[in-house]
Amino acid sequence: MLAPQDVAGVALASVKALDAQVAGIQLTPGPQGASGTQGPKGDTGATGPRGPAGPAANTAALKTQIRNLQVQNTRLARSVSKLQKQMKTVEKILGRH
Repeated sequence: MLAPQDVAGVALASVKALDAQVAGIQLTPGPQGASGTQGPKGDTGATGPRGPAGPAANTAALKTQIRNLQVQNTRLARSVSKLQKQMKTVEKILGRH
């Protein structure tokens, strides 16, 4: 049987040995070595499969949108024309005074 002081001595010795091993570990990496030359280019891989087709365009809805835009454009053109006529009238009135 071992005496308590013998067990403590063995524990102390093993802690000291472990401490010496840990202290010897280098935490910072060493200098980087030179890079090697780049190898040759590999073969091109096979073309992947074609993706699924997107949904078909709703031409009726597009035609409706186009028609609505044309109507709005016509209305705006009339409005601009009317405003131009009004501005000419204002210019004539201001030119008299």
